Amino acid sequence: MRYLTIVRHAKAEKATPDQRDFDRKLSDRGRRQCEQLRVWASDQSELGLYGPTTALVSAAARTKETYRRAF
Repeated sequence: MRYLTIVRHAKAEKATPDQRDFDRKLSDRGRRQCEQLRVWASDQSELGLYGPTTALVSAAARTKETYRRAF
């Protein structure tokens, strides 16, 4: 059996007037969320039981940072 888990990026910082949405990084809250997600994803009785073995990650800064910090 295969499983599909969809994870949205953690909380991002607000964009500055001259910043593209694509370039927004994680806020302090988002980094804390990633720590919690890492625990959940590593727990073999929780998400860790199912993977991930393959990840599709957007090229947006906040999604790459979420993946790097959480998985």
